[in-house]
Amino acid sequence: MYVAVVILRNESLTRAVVSSMIECGIFDATVLDGEGIEHYAGETIPVFASLRSLFGEQSTYNTTIIASVKSRDVLQQFVHLCRSGGVDFEHDEVGTVMAFPCDFHLGGR
Repeated sequence: MYVAVVILRNESLTRAVVSSMIECGIFDATVLDGEGIEHYAGETIPVFASLRSLFGEQSTYNTTIIASVKSRDVLQQFVHLCRSGGVDFEHDEVGTVMAFPCDFHLGGR
């Protein structure tokens, strides 16, 4: 069992990623809307707000998906399906996918 974390920097890709998860049989997942630390720091820490103005006003909102995944093979299938659907995590602007072994899992599917 693995805990997969997907952080999408491009929120418009959420539907495609969720569709790939469902196609791989990944149903035990939670989708969270959030903001990147750059945005939060720029809003709450004055020195970062002034630095942010030098680099432009980029939106740093993101979507995070946390899921339990049965095997590494399922994770690889998920990444492959995403890539074939135009969501390639090799590109920085898309986001990040990572997974951690899960030693304890109770409940869920």
